[in-house]
Amino acid sequence: MKKKPEAIKKSMVISLLLIALLPWPAQGQTDILNQQVNKVGQALFFIQQYYLDSLDTTGAVDETITTLVGQLDPHSSYIPEADVRSMSEPLEGKFEGIGIEFAIIRDTLVVMTPVAGAPSEAVGIRADDRIVAVDGEAISSPELTNQKVYSLLRGPKGTRVSLTVMRRGEPDPLYFEVVRDKIPIHSLDAAYWATPDVMYLKINKFALTTQDEFIDAFKNLDKMPRGLILDLQGNGGGYLGAALFMAEQFLGKGEMILYTEGGKMKRQEVHASGMGFFINTPVVVIMDERSASASEIVAGAIQDWDRGPIVGRLSLIHI
Repeated sequence: MKKKPEAIKKSMVISLLLIALLPWPAQGQTDILNQQVNKVGQALFFIQQYYLDSLDTTGAVDETITTLVGQLDPHSSYIPEADVRSMSEPLEGKFEGIGIEFAIIRDTLVVMTPVAGAPSEAVGIRADDRIVAVDGEAISSPELTNQKVYSLLRGPKGTRVSLTVMRRGEPDPLYFEVVRDKIPIHSLDAAYWATPDVMYLKINKFALTTQDEFIDAFKNLDKMPRGLILDLQGNGGGYLGAALFMAEQFLGKGEMILYTEGGKMKRQEVHASGMGFFINTPVVVIMDERSASASEIVAGAIQDWDRGPIVGRLSLIHI
């Protein structure tokens, strides 16, 4: 179905207004950028007006942006709206499935970690397992996307899915049948006394519930710990706000947690409020090769202010 010219013009105006809110380049760069924006806008307009068949402009624009962002550094990527919603669900506790955190590496679905208490963990799926087939159909290919993984592995509670897994050290494939269930979303896996005075905390992700779970862990204690072990092994990140809350628990007022700065953006800093529970409490942070993103922000802030040692193995970007 073809859009009306008025709808196209309105969409273009909204896009240009959003672009206008961003820091604007110098005049020469502005002219070049305007030319490129106009070129894309005109191409979409003429295709919609004169092409005989309908066109999925949303998909076409997504592919164009993906190609553009693909020319940047390896850590930059474009995530379409549908994928963003699906990626947010595990952090908000709104889905049913097998319960794994995953990454697509070299066209292969790799389990980063099974969710604690989820069906995948119950049947014996492990971190670093490679899922190569679902219900007997091979899935490893350049066309494998996050959205396809969601469609294959998520589903109503009680439904079954068969997985073929390749595991390091195992010469033959392993086969698992998993019954989907509501996935328990807890960011705090464990909180217990490691010694009479030192408490151990294992945080698997930084989610919407992390702050409440952290506070609840200390709510009914007879005494506050004199030392903390903060285990971030396997924590691939999550919401920045939750990570800032965690870092703030160990930093004094005004101490900087992080800053952002770019060639065309002014430096912006985030500082601790000084309201943390453990500003003067010794802390040790444990990391490994699957600790990334928000985990590295927390560990980096603690390390930069000499609040405690970082032990374990190198994280993904080596803080």
